Amino acid sequence: MKKIIFVIIFIAALAVTFYLILGHEKITRFQDSSRSALEESQTTALVPLSDGIYTLAADESEISWGARSLFLQEKGLINPSTGVIEINNGNVSGFLTLDMASIVAESGDVLTDHLKSVDFFNVDIFPQARFDAKEYTEGRLKGDLTIKNVTQPVTFNLDVLTTGGPLVAKGSASIDRTSWGINFLSESVLAGVGDKAIKDTITFDVHLVAYPTVSI
Repeated sequence: MKKIIFVIIFIAALAVTFYLILGHEKITRFQDSSRSALEESQTTALVPLSDGIYTLAADESEISWGARSLFLQEKGLINPSTGVIEINNGNVSGFLTLDMASIVAESGDVLTDHLKSVDFFNVDIFPQARFDAKEYTEGRLKGDLTIKNVTQPVTFNLDVLTTGGPLVAKGSASIDRTSWGINFLSESVLAGVGDKAIKDTITFDVHLVAYPTVSI
């Protein structure tokens, strides 16, 4: 009887051992196949920039802005109007114009109208802003931003992707508005504004779509 029990225990242990070995092999094969699929997807996603000249599709592009006071976070949109992006041996150049009269604030018409006034962007006199790209290196696009006829250097953190069709550029930048003379309720420029102060930093998030027009 003891021998039978011993044989049964031995067979059960052997079966468990084989099950664990086979299970480990299946998991290993699954991990290897998943890793290979991931590596393959990462490889196919890395598409080199295709040389050419690309024209902005304004209706497919979006620029959002953000700013804050001591107590509130404000955000909204500005419409891009025209733009050309040139890719040549991996370098990016070109320009983008912004329709400043299109600026809107999510919080409503009161802030929207104020942003268009002389306190901020004075869109009746300066209806457009413009960014001129100068150099693209390691995901950073350097250029000049002109607002209200004042030009200052700005750097965007920008990913530029092409697939042989449209070019898509996604990124962000921050500016100090006082560098363009937009000083309304700036605590760094005006004394005594207290808790009415509006922070100097404005952030821009861009999603640009452009289509090839000329091959180089």
